[in-house]
Amino acid sequence: MSGEQTKTSRVGVNLKRVSPVHYEVTNGRGSTISVGHGDDVFSPVELLLAAVGACSSIDVDVVTTRRADPEKFDVSIAGDVEKGPEGNRVKDVDLNFSLSFPDTDEGRTAQSLVARLVKLSHDKDCTVGRTVMLPTELHSAVDGEVVA
Repeated sequence: MSGEQTKTSRVGVNLKRVSPVHYEVTNGRGSTISVGHGDDVFSPVELLLAAVGACSSIDVDVVTTRRADPEKFDVSIAGDVEKGPEGNRVKDVDLNFSLSFPDTDEGRTAQSLVARLVKLSHDKDCTVGRTVMLPTELHSAVDGEVVA
């Protein structure tokens, strides 16, 4: 056994309705994002994909930028939305990283780390991606009373 202990911390956001099927989500630091249905907002599925991509990107970015700043850092994230008799879900989420660094010793070192960091993020470090991959309990309540 490694001797490491599991740490748990509660994280949350607040969602308020702005108009029909348009919501504003605010975190504890005051940052906001719009979500809903329509041309001018992210859909909930797009936010889920963005969260997976951002989480993994942060894991890669934190380590590689200690060596060199990327000249290009693009990630495409896509998933299949399945609607069926057992309910709706997103499946088969794919992330594709495309990074390039300066042609310097530091840049080549950073570039050489990318594949390993993406795998490490996938397998261990990306909280959002691992939540999507692993079973996670979801509790729904109305005015504090659990309904599902």
